[in-house]
Amino acid sequence: MQLKEVRFKRTLPPSHRIIARRSNVWLSSVLTNVGSMRWMFEGVTLSVENYDTLLKGWATQELKEGVEFNGGNSKYSAEAANARNTLVDDFGWTITDGGLAD
Repeated sequence: MQLKEVRFKRTLPPSHRIIARRSNVWLSSVLTNVGSMRWMFEGVTLSVENYDTLLKGWATQELKEGVEFNGGNSKYSAEAANARNTLVDDFGWTITDGGLAD
């Protein structure tokens, strides 16, 4: 089975933005309580843009320390390297992913 990269660039309608905001509150709660995300994106490839956004967003949150996170085959840009390093160095996360994008 070959995996396909998925990109999300659509702007959400106002009704969905409210749900997304509520989901972010829920996600923030999950990130402070989660023990492991070692299978989260196993075998998945997020676009560099989406993976960068995820790393940058998480790096600004209050996070639980020592979490295992699997970003699948996703690669991050040099622009998101500091955010990824924050997760690893400041929060002690173990991150498995596709590494730095070319």
